[in-house]
Formats: sequence, structure tokens, C-alpha cells
Amino acid sequence: MNPPQKLGTSKIPQQSDIVIDPDGRVHVSFFWDDLRGLTKPASDIAFRFIESTNSTVYLKNAPKFTEIDSLKEEYRTCNLCSKACGFDRTEKAHPRCGDWQLRVSTSGLSLGDEAVVSGERGSGVIMLGGCPLKCPSCHNPEMVAGGTPFSQQELFTLAWDLAKRGAHNLQLLSPTVHIPILLSVLHALKETNYPIPIIFKSSGYETVEQLQRFSELIDVYLPDFKFGPCSEWGIKASARNYFEIATEAIHEMLRQTGRFSVGVDGTVSHGVLVRHVRIPLPIQESAQIETTLFGFAEKGAHISILNNFVPHD
Repeated sequence: MNPPQKLGTSKIPQQSDIVIDPDGRVHVSFFWDDLRGLTKPASDIAFRFIESTNSTVYLKNAPKFTEIDSLKEEYRTCNLCSKACGFDRTEKAHPRCGDWQLRVSTSGLSLGDEAVVSGERGSGVIMLGGCPLKCPSCHNPEMVAGGTPFSQQELFTLAWDLAKRGAHNLQLLSPTVHIPILLSVLHALKETNYPIPIIFKSSGYETVEQLQRFSELIDVYLPDFKFGPCSEWGIKASARNYFEIATEAIHEMLRQTGRFSVGVDGTVSHGVLVRHVRIPLPIQESAQIETTLFGFAEKGAHISILNNFVPHD
């Protein structure tokens, strides 16, 4: 059995934690020593704006979105994540997942992912607020808990703006609790010939049934693979069944996208990249995780095993 290829050997934290806003501000959620002097503004980075008749189509023709009242029905008895709790998010905000509105916590060009994702110009990141998990290892709890409400049109325009800024791909972070609205926007992007790959970056805690709705809308899946079976960390994250759910979810992602592949620019164009950050787990649990990662690699996934865990105080 061949071992999975390991990415992320740099000391730079590779968790989409380096994001450059359009106004040039650099956000880094934590530093290694070699990043403490990071001050380069966005204007110093050579962006290549995509020149294509498709790049302005969204300005000329208003896309067709699903009526918001219809979308809200799925939030009345929310079953979007694997917990299927049935919480009515139209009446009040769920303590972790939020209300029915799609919320954007931050966006910009990420230079902190694996090289095959970030490339030279960065990945166009849109980080959404809300997550069904409460992981002790979460790097961005304040961003997950917050966010500004965005309409479908605003999210659609933001996605196109990131493409125009030269992003290699569009990365949708923490999408699980926003599936109905995201589906509407993704259909509009595909209908307007969106020019860069779309990445679904998630915790891996999605049901197969929900993921099947994204077939032919998502080019690349980038799930975390966090904990093993019966994990104490999974219990702390409020997901005792995380290992089983994530394993099934990743198999569905592989079924949809096929083997991992890169484009002419050296960045991912299609497939599944499974990311695992090593945390202080029992030896047996770590072994179970790595065995499962080998299985994903044999089916065509690209595996990124990182050692950049930073404990919270």
C-alpha cells in the first residue's frame, strides 16, 4: 500500500488563516515565529485579473435566484447537518448554527492554504458564520460565531469579484448550515459560466443526502478529518458520531468528483483534498485515522497531514 502524499511541510499555518481583504488589510488568526513580521499589503501582490467575456456577465444579466420564502422552509425544521435537530431557525437563532440568514464573517485572498490550493495569487475565500460543531481545536471561533447577513445577489457578486481579482479558486468555508441558500447561488454561478473551480471547505460533518444536492455544482471538496471513533475530542465537539459521518461524507465527495487533479497553473481543478491536523489523540485513535486516510488516498483523494495544531488557553 502506498502512503498518502503529504502536503503542508512549510511552517506557515495552513488553515486559511492568512486572508487579504480588498482594502489591503492582512488577517492572520495566529502566528508562527517566521510570520510575525508579515506586513505586505495586497497592492504588493501581483494579481492577474481574468479577462473574459464571462467575467462581466453578472453585471449585464441579473441571475435567477430561488425565492427566499421558499428557501426559508428548510430552516423551519432544520435538518441540514448530521444532527438533524429540527430547530426552527426562522424564529430564533440556533446557539451554534445561527438563524436562517447567510452570514459572511470574512472574505479575501487566502495565502495560507496548501500550495496546491493557494497557488501564487491566493484562493478566493468566503468564510461563513455558523457551524454545528464546537471543536476545541477551532482556529477561528469568533468568526464562526459572527458574520454579516448577505443576500443571494451579494454573495454571487462577491464570488465574481474574487475571481476578477485573480483568485485561483473560490473557497466556501463553513457551508454546512447554509446549504439551501448556497445551492441557489451556486446554480446562478454555474449558469453564468463562473471561470474558476469552486471548493466546498467543510468540517466533514455532512450527510450523504445533503452532499448529493451539490453534485455537478462543486469542483473540489476540502473536508477536515478530525477525530477517530468514540473520540473524547468528538464528544467535546458535540459530535460523538463524527468519525462515521465524516467517513461516509468523504466517500460521497469522492464519488462525485473522482480522482484529484490539478490544472495548468498547478492548483487543484477537481477532486477531494482531505486535511487532517494532528492533535493530541490516543495512539490507537491516531492509527485508526491514518488507516482511514490511506483508504481515501487509494480511492483518489489527496491527503494533507499537518502538524500546526495550536492549543487554546
